[in-house]
Amino acid sequence: MDRDQFIEQQTALLDRAFSLTSGEETLRARFEAMALETYEHLHRAEVFILPFSIGPHAGVLGYGEHVKALVSTALLQKWLDWEEEYPRILDRNPRLALHDYLHWISESHDASSWPYGREAFIYRWLVKGERLPTPFDDRHDLVTPEFYERLREARRKAGGMLYWHNDKRQVCFADDSEWQTIAAEQDKRHREEENRFAEIVEHVARHQKRSSEVLAAARDDIVFWEALKAWEFSREAKRPTEVQPPTSRSLRTFTGPLRFVALSHGEQIKQDDSLLVDPFFTDFIARSHQPEDALTAYAIVITLRSEVRRELGLDAVLGWPGGPSPSMSV
Repeated sequence: MDRDQFIEQQTALLDRAFSLTSGEETLRARFEAMALETYEHLHRAEVFILPFSIGPHAGVLGYGEHVKALVSTALLQKWLDWEEEYPRILDRNPRLALHDYLHWISESHDASSWPYGREAFIYRWLVKGERLPTPFDDRHDLVTPEFYERLREARRKAGGMLYWHNDKRQVCFADDSEWQTIAAEQDKRHREEENRFAEIVEHVARHQKRSSEVLAAARDDIVFWEALKAWEFSREAKRPTEVQPPTSRSLRTFTGPLRFVALSHGEQIKQDDSLLVDPFFTDFIARSHQPEDALTAYAIVITLRSEVRRELGLDAVLGWPGGPSPSMSV
């Protein structure tokens, strides 16, 4: 990273941090000077450098001893002085302190930098005044009684709550009155996400149920099942001798040197127009497909072929690259 890039990114990082402080212009200028001086030392030593945060282990203190040895003793002492002073900076700036606490909570929850979407839950947890249970996974056992009370006090002194602003792409502050509207919006989004997740779970369950029903129907039709085995063996015999091992891409590639036709059994058969199936399957699909089926005709074919190949001891590659059809076909 060249000098101009470093200054640009460092400035952006400090803009976000010092937006949570008040009257700390001199402090910011001091940090900027330390950061730039440190960049000059490490850049000359060809050390990869990212912008420095103002929190604990700032500057070279977050690096190993071999990197610390690359800066002057006086510069290293400046960073040690900064770390010693940082708790007092937080005492003067409760919004910044609140930010640090929420960051640590997120790290303990899922090793992320911010508890995105959980701010409303955390706010109510703090207002309630009961440390346990926590509205997040505290995997680092961070939330001691002392931590909880310091966090509550920081929020009370801040007079509001911090939250991630999607449009601005940064953490912003809302005072207590403004926060109620934001919290209501978060709750609404959370309910919508829960509903979407429930729909996905229901869809997966219906898909699995129908897959089991289709396989049962196919196995009960002994003539069809034996014919399917013979069809699969016949197709496997046409497989090129030099075929790449199965990959995530090959599992999705179903073209091959066979003839394909569109299904032609009427509107009761639900299918994606871009997908074609071999005519071998059309009669079975016409018998087994249901109105508003959870499985498309194409999915029925994939389900049948995957199971019969497993039974026959064949690999998971349902097709191979090439063939006359440009669409995804089986």
